[in-house]
Amino acid sequence: MEPEEMTRQKWEVLWYFVVNTGASTNPHLQKGCGVRYPTGSGECRFYSYPSRIHEDFGTSYISHEKTSISKDWAGKICEDLCALGILGSEMIRAPRQSGKTPHYYLLEGYEPYLLIMKYLFRMVRDPGMQRVLMNAYVIEHTDAGLVRYILSQKGVEIQRSIPLCDWETYEAPKVFEQYFRTECLNDSAPPCTFAAYIFEQSSCTPMVSLRLPVFPDGLSDEERMAVITSRNQQMFERHSWLKRYRSGIREHYGRFEYQHWILPILALIRASPAALEDFLFGDWEPYSGSLAYPLFTLMFTAVRDLALVRDVEHDPMVEMIRFHPEHVVSHDDGGLALLEIDLENGWTVCYDGAFTTDQRPVDISDGDAIRPALETNYSFRSWVTIPVSGPGEVLFSPEDLPIVLRFLRYLRDTRTLAARDILERLSNRVQNIITIPGDGDVPADSRIGRAILRDLNEILLSDDLYANENFPDLHLTKEGERLVCPVSSSSSRALMGDAKTITWAHFNREMLERVFPGVMPKRERPEGEMQYFV
Repeated sequence: MEPEEMTRQKWEVLWYFVVNTGASTNPHLQKGCGVRYPTGSGECRFYSYPSRIHEDFGTSYISHEKTSISKDWAGKICEDLCALGILGSEMIRAPRQSGKTPHYYLLEGYEPYLLIMKYLFRMVRDPGMQRVLMNAYVIEHTDAGLVRYILSQKGVEIQRSIPLCDWETYEAPKVFEQYFRTECLNDSAPPCTFAAYIFEQSSCTPMVSLRLPVFPDGLSDEERMAVITSRNQQMFERHSWLKRYRSGIREHYGRFEYQHWILPILALIRASPAALEDFLFGDWEPYSGSLAYPLFTLMFTAVRDLALVRDVEHDPMVEMIRFHPEHVVSHDDGGLALLEIDLENGWTVCYDGAFTTDQRPVDISDGDAIRPALETNYSFRSWVTIPVSGPGEVLFSPEDLPIVLRFLRYLRDTRTLAARDILERLSNRVQNIITIPGDGDVPADSRIGRAILRDLNEILLSDDLYANENFPDLHLTKEGERLVCPVSSSSSRALMGDAKTITWAHFNREMLERVFPGVMPKRERPEGEMQYFV
């Protein structure tokens, strides 16, 4: 048997390692197989060895039916999986043995994961696919880092014009000045003031167009900037301040890329096994500096797959899916969507697409005709929104914008750790709006009004806003302590599914009302609603 040949028994041994490796971080999922030892980093790793695999397969590993495997054959399979780059081995003395023997473990990283998934899609077919993909190891690795890794392997880069308001507050005015120093002829004045630009009171829309590659996780800021500079030499020569003021580019990678490309892909591949297989192993490629066409095809792959089962089997990220809903999710979105994926963190990812088969041939000079390329006869867009119910609820609606503006401007003028932490969580664009002196109105239906509401609602939905050092005068009730200070792994945030995100929204809203009385008005609470502070 060649190492790359995958038999049913080799698959069972591989899946044995996958199941138990995923269970290492959750005692409630452990099956009593193999052994677990701490690594150099202090984390607990699952190991097994041939005689233990033989023992586990004969007793407790497979719940539906007992199977068997000899010690020698288990050892041969483990060596094959090592040769494939899926397993690693260490010499460890097993219990009741005098000498050290090879102990095998699942290698970390996305490359072993991709090998496992290649065999998974070969060995497992419907109807068991969704259940298999809910394995803890698979869920842990099917994340935003995986999406970035695959996109970087494909050489994806996004052509984007970054508005100057995406730079940090201390850089944005300087960037604005230097941008127009280069762009304006004969040292003429900019067509508008910085404040008018930030508040969209002018048609002045300065932007910097850049080719921005998708990078895998782990690269330093310097490594990224070296690549970006090399791909945008003319722009960096024209606007040399880009080398010094980098916050707008960091904002692209920290916020824009995630919400516009990474999250829409991640939601689809977490919801649909077929979309996951196509994204990982399909023969697709990006077109003309955009991911619109790959996302368009991935959306319809997911729709076809989900239409057959109409279920997402307990995925800790995806809560619900709606196809062709006849409603607008929220006031800050782009209208009606063809597909909506509600996430457990309170966000909704929306997708809309259309196509036509009417591709009219284009005449060329020699009398021949050519048809348009496949990726030109379609339209696609995706956006992320936070659904809100209306005024008086936990999250802020457009009617609450005056309250939100007053609150954020109060934070701007308040020198406390809590105020500074909240402001730093806002996007650079919203921070620039808040930093401009004055108390002018912002229309609720404007782009900047929607951005302000969206940012504060994101903060309300977060599970890490509370920190004792930032709120020293607050005292938690028992319910509040259980939420922020889990006493065991069984009650940790990971197992609580974000503690149901709306719980965090109630917690954070109550906290802000108590810390900033009068500025953050108290909402009317229904009788019996949980209180998290004394």
